[in-house]
Amino acid sequence: HNIPVFVQKAFILMEDKNFYNHSGIDITGIIRASFINLVNLGIVMGGSTITQQLAKLFFITRAGIKRKRTFSNKFKELLLAFSLERFFTKQKILELYLNNVYLASGCYGVEEASIFYFGKSVRNITIEEASLLASLTTAPE
Repeated sequence: HNIPVFVQKAFILMEDKNFYNHSGIDITGIIRASFINLVNLGIVMGGSTITQQLAKLFFITRAGIKRKRTFSNKFKELLLAFSLERFFTKQKILELYLNNVYLASGCYGVEEASIFYFGKSVRNITIEEASLLASLTTAPE
């Protein structure tokens, strides 16, 4: 799909502000999320990059590996994220992510979600609608 740049930017701002500046993992983001989770005595913030989320979505989830948050699964996710960054451009990673991310109500990808929520293609949504779609990634249901 031709996904407008402002839609891409909305998801990057919501999910991975340093997307273009890391090689699959964002150490600063992981440290920040770890600190916030420690202070809150539970997991309230994730530190996964878009690349890590794509790795989890395509390879871990579809391979049938349990989605529990374990060190083993996180390590596999990190290795897969590094591999994705080696073999694909940032634009391709973002495209794959945007076309497959879960956005609630059984919708996978921004095109499907845009049609479901707004009755129109992602190419025709507004900046406000793009922001709403991007916000669904934090707690889809």
